[in-house]
Amino acid sequence: MPPDNSVLAEQFASGGGAIFEHTNATLIIPGEPNTVVTDKGNLKGDVVVQASGEPFWRNEIFRGRMWLKMSYALAAELADPNECPDGRYITTDAPMRTIRSAQREGHPVLIFGGESHEFDEDTFDADSRCRALIEDVQARFKVTRVHCRWLAGDFMPYDRIPFIGPDPEHPSIYVVTGYRAWAGDAADRRGPNTRYLAFVGVVLADVLVGAHQVAKLESDPVDQQPHQQ
Repeated sequence: MPPDNSVLAEQFASGGGAIFEHTNATLIIPGEPNTVVTDKGNLKGDVVVQASGEPFWRNEIFRGRMWLKMSYALAAELADPNECPDGRYITTDAPMRTIRSAQREGHPVLIFGGESHEFDEDTFDADSRCRALIEDVQARFKVTRVHCRWLAGDFMPYDRIPFIGPDPEHPSIYVVTGYRAWAGDAADRRGPNTRYLAFVGVVLADVLVGAHQVAKLESDPVDQQPHQQ
């Protein structure tokens, strides 16, 4: 668990909560109580909140509601570590690039990202996207080594509004998805990531104690709308 989350984890555990790391949930069985099937055993609860980036259970109800955005990044060691920026930057021209710094084994590295696109199974080619990033970062900086690279897929609602609420057929099972690449980032304590996750937590807490109601997700898919990457 990232050290920035340790205080929250301690508070959660002191209130009677339990945290299971390195555990893969594969199925939810509705009932009284509901059962969450994992690769380490089953968990039971009167209420289940499915807050994974991609819903692993009944994800078919989101077909036609979201599209998958792929993004890529790499960690590059620079000849001059002072070139690693203190802040975060995003270009305004095309192709869009994101630049920030991080620590790897006690040394600064440049996190260079970009090449975002809508996923298409027929044309998907992660290697070519990463090669484009490597060539670009080498053209902009004096790179001594590329340590690692990775990709991420984020589900983007066509109407740009995340989904928060109960399953239409199982009101004791809630879902949170469609973060639009706003998933949690421990380093971004005051950015949109943290604000969004805090909002989700407040909404769900209020709903679960009966303070507010969240509209149910309709079963019929909405029409697909043009979107912006």
